[in-house]
Amino acid sequence: MLKKEFVVNDPLGLHARPAGVIVKEAQRYESEVTLTVQSSGKSASAKGLFALLGLEVRQGDILLLAADGKDEDKALRGVGAVIEERLGAQA
Repeated sequence: MLKKEFVVNDPLGLHARPAGVIVKEAQRYESEVTLTVQSSGKSASAKGLFALLGLEVRQGDILLLAADGKDEDKALRGVGAVIEERLGAQA
């Protein structure tokens, strides 16, 4: 299992547009990909739009991205790149 932390800088937090792009990217991989909000401990599969939106990610939240499976390294890089680009997140 590989993990990486991000700080969300988008003033709107995780909303529908970036969440949709994250889901689309996560579904490209066999590995299980999850996002966890550090402050609340809420966790969700990155492959489910409503699950991600249910995390209620806000600006300043620390997200933990985890990937576990055959292509976990590619999944972590791919989904991580989307989080950095779409949420202005910093690792």
